[in-house]
Amino acid sequence: TGTLSVGYTRRTSTRPGPGNASFEGLTASGRLEKSFTPSTTLIVSGARATHVSGFEDNPFYVANAVEVLLRAGLPGSVAMEAGAGYHRNRYPTVSTSIGASRRDAIRGWSLGVGRPVTRYAFLRADYRRDRRSSNIESFVSHSSALTVQLGVGLFPARGR
Repeated sequence: TGTLSVGYTRRTSTRPGPGNASFEGLTASGRLEKSFTPSTTLIVSGARATHVSGFEDNPFYVANAVEVLLRAGLPGSVAMEAGAGYHRNRYPTVSTSIGASRRDAIRGWSLGVGRPVTRYAFLRADYRRDRRSSNIESFVSHSSALTVQLGVGLFPARGR
């Protein structure tokens, strides 16, 4: 299955910083999902959009992103999710620290597993790693996160 949304966006600011502070062009988002078995699905998604910005005098930034996600059922009622993605940001206003527009690229991947503990609870662990490169040194970063969850519900989980 798939979805595709395409639009034409015009964004301007009444008080922009130095440089080009308007955007006029195509924006889009799309998603393709393929189920191989009832418990195994591959999802590919992408987007181009403008977002409100809090960086210096930038009223907005343009983001392009693509992500691949695999969800699979494993033996022992374990559910696995693995993904990778790339995200690029472009800020139109000239940054005071470098005299040029800021540009960021974020690459990341994730891996998670989960399993029901009882009819009313599950245990899940997810790991995520991201690397941000930027033409402004203070925005270059590497991050890792491990999240462990114990979920409890009022209603029993339904099987697929």
